[in-house]
Amino acid sequence: MLSRLSWQALVAVLALAWLAPPAGAGEAAPTLELQTRRVVVFKDGHALVVKEGRGRTDAEGSLVTDQGPTQAVLGTLWVADAGGAAGAAGSPSALTVERLQREERRTSPGVCRSLIEIVAANLGKNAVVSRREGGDLEGKLLAVLDSPAPAAREAFAPEAASPYAAWSARPAPAPEPGGDEAWRPATGDLFVLRTSQGDVVLGAAEVRALRVPDMATRLERAEVRSVPANRLRVRFPGAKAGETRALRLLYLRPGLRWVPTYQVSLDGGSLADVSLQAEVLNEAEDLAGAPVDFVVGLPTFRFKEVSSPLTLERALRQALAVVAPDLDNSLGMQQSFGNVYQDPRARRLRPAPEGAGDEQFSLVEKAMGGSEVQDLFFYSAPSLTLGRGERAAVGLFHARVPVRHIYTWEPRLPHGAAGPMGGSGSPLRPEVNEVWHQLVLENRSPVPWTTGPALVLDAGRPVGQDLITFTPPGREVTLPVTAAVSVRGTVQEVELGRERRAEKWRGSYYSRVTQRAELRVSNALKTPVHLVLQPGVGGRAIKASQRGVIQVGGHDPADGLEELNPHSSVRWELELKAGEEAAVQVTYQTLVAE
Repeated sequence: MLSRLSWQALVAVLALAWLAPPAGAGEAAPTLELQTRRVVVFKDGHALVVKEGRGRTDAEGSLVTDQGPTQAVLGTLWVADAGGAAGAAGSPSALTVERLQREERRTSPGVCRSLIEIVAANLGKNAVVSRREGGDLEGKLLAVLDSPAPAAREAFAPEAASPYAAWSARPAPAPEPGGDEAWRPATGDLFVLRTSQGDVVLGAAEVRALRVPDMATRLERAEVRSVPANRLRVRFPGAKAGETRALRLLYLRPGLRWVPTYQVSLDGGSLADVSLQAEVLNEAEDLAGAPVDFVVGLPTFRFKEVSSPLTLERALRQALAVVAPDLDNSLGMQQSFGNVYQDPRARRLRPAPEGAGDEQFSLVEKAMGGSEVQDLFFYSAPSLTLGRGERAAVGLFHARVPVRHIYTWEPRLPHGAAGPMGGSGSPLRPEVNEVWHQLVLENRSPVPWTTGPALVLDAGRPVGQDLITFTPPGREVTLPVTAAVSVRGTVQEVELGRERRAEKWRGSYYSRVTQRAELRVSNALKTPVHLVLQPGVGGRAIKASQRGVIQVGGHDPADGLEELNPHSSVRWELELKAGEEAAVQVTYQTLVAE
């Protein structure tokens, strides 16, 4: 039988064994620090991150870093020698991943909010501590003890898998925390008081009062949080301990997006100032002085909703379900990611893109070297520092471009079908003015304009906001400003004739109704206006006054007519002087069921 002392020793040994990190957890300190070399941000909330670093290999000839991404899109996480593309000589021969918790710290000035913070702000001073139980203690405030360490890290030791990558079958950890709610005080509830009889450890809860001469009430508050991290262990072929190696890490991840916003400033002249800024939302990872490219256009990333198995075990099952839905989702089917996948059911195979291979790895690298590649354009910011959870506005360009003011009216005919309907029987009906004041901006800058909201200012006063659509250099874009109160339009229609049984369609007879609409526009402004009048006509337009241009197209369901009716549009461009009124006419035919 074990003695009481022996039992205590056994319990202590078991406790140490329980708290010790698991075997193979990679206790060696990281040998590699990665620096973000470039970030490419897309408007859909994804970003491509390129990191590089140089370090010395450990005793096993491997580089170790705790900066492995915790999120990455399936098939986009690549590790390569910094001097060459993936698959080139000198590239890694093995990559293993293990999961751990990394501690982050921050400080911020503020007013003390607890007794332990009062103690921390007055370290080194003499104090009298009145305890809830026992007598008072007098001495020097010596130290505040740190808060308990976070939960022991959960290591993901690699199992037998492919020679390139491995992952664990352990349950996936909880999702990574986000935002400031994960931060906690770096100090605990214990502090040390040095008295004449010796040092005393006291808990904040047992202190009834604290007296300190010239008490300080402000401090640099220290906070800490635990965030999940992936430790990457990269081995090079033939590498020995102590060698200097350079590494490049490339991956596409969610959580970083940019929104383009414009400001258009008018000064009454023929030129307008157009400014574009990127409103950046970062929920991904900290950026410290990284060059950033903001992409106009969106390449196709077929598996952008699927996580890489090199980040979390749970993502591996998701990847299997999406890429090979007929496979069993168990981890025992890892070897099914082979060169051939045979489905018992017939399916069409999408051929690989021509030229796919190592060249694709460097495609983004080539794109970032210039301003345009294929169907994409890159606005570049030389440096951006932005923490996770923060927002920023980055100015991209400013240009002074030609501007024209036009007024547009696009009524729908027959007008009664599209006009306001008063269902209450009241003779008063709200009048909707359909004439719009718009700006025509000519892009004479060397860069395209991407689609984004635009705020219009006239002499510093806001007059409207709408959308600028994609505009390449040398082209024009029309930007709506506001409904024109002083330029108004009215429509009067009259039936000219009706031909019964003019058409037979699907067993029914249709009458051909000929109508004429008069569109009248008045300009109550003190300046002349250029008006573009373009009504949409349900039916076939056959005649237009004043050289109106007629175009007849296919059926438009919005006309509310039978399918055998086409849709027409008529366009006039009119110059209206101050106080002038103009009228145009269009004759059109519709087929109406008898």
